[in-house]
Amino acid sequence: MSYLFKYLKKEPKLVMIVTLLTIITSSLRVTHALINVSIFNALIKLQIDRFFKYVGLDIVVFAILSIFLILLQIQTTKTVQYLSIDLRKDIINQIEKRGLLIFRKKIPASMHLG
Repeated sequence: MSYLFKYLKKEPKLVMIVTLLTIITSSLRVTHALINVSIFNALIKLQIDRFFKYVGLDIVVFAILSIFLILLQIQTTKTVQYLSIDLRKDIINQIEKRGLLIFRKKIPASMHLG
């Protein structure tokens, strides 16, 4: 678990953006659900004007939610890429520290390239 936090600390801006976008999308999902309850209540009470008002509001909230979901997906992908690069750099540094001969001894012979 400490490894996870080590890499998350290397890209704090990216992690914060993903966290913020996750909070926003979660809030919009809850809002969408609450609006759906209001739509259902308006239908039960046969309040057609309120029904259409809530449907219009739900369409707007859902459109905003869709935009934030796209932004979240893009930002998550970028963040994972940057964190993967950091992880790869650390792996390469560990290999360099131990030396190629020690590294070759630890991998199966069938995986040797040369």
